[in-house]
Amino acid sequence: MKDINAQLLFCPFLDSLFHSLDAPVVCAIDNLQYLAYPQFFTALEISKRDRAFRDTCRYVSRIIVPSEFMRKEILANSNLKAEQVITVYTRGVDEIGNSVEGNEDLLKRLGVQASHYLLYPANYLPHKNHEMLFVGFNLYMQGHNKNDLKIVLTGSPDDRQQ
Repeated sequence: MKDINAQLLFCPFLDSLFHSLDAPVVCAIDNLQYLAYPQFFTALEISKRDRAFRDTCRYVSRIIVPSEFMRKEILANSNLKAEQVITVYTRGVDEIGNSVEGNEDLLKRLGVQASHYLLYPANYLPHKNHEMLFVGFNLYMQGHNKNDLKIVLTGSPDDRQQ
């Protein structure tokens, strides 16, 4: 960090291998799913995630979270001070716009119409709970049988995907 004269290190994916005491570190943490839903993780994955979280809490200056719920979870599961965990709310589609201009060909290839699809940007991992998404979507569609709503999934598949 000294070599590049960094004044701040931002880690958008929790942990950093490059932290030092020379510059403040700010990390973004979206969830602690391994604590809330351990059944979706292997023992090794839980251990890795917990170690990353605990290590981060030791050296971080600030943690940014997307909700007040997450802020409370971080504080309840760490020794961080309240002023170290800051909520930065994400903006909704209505606030940033939902223009598909320039993407009409992509929508056509996917077989969806603008404003008639739900986007689920997640790899097909157990803790992303695609199965429950499909159950909920099917229940919704049963009550709205004339609806042409579709789900667009992104991310990498795994062995569970069929």
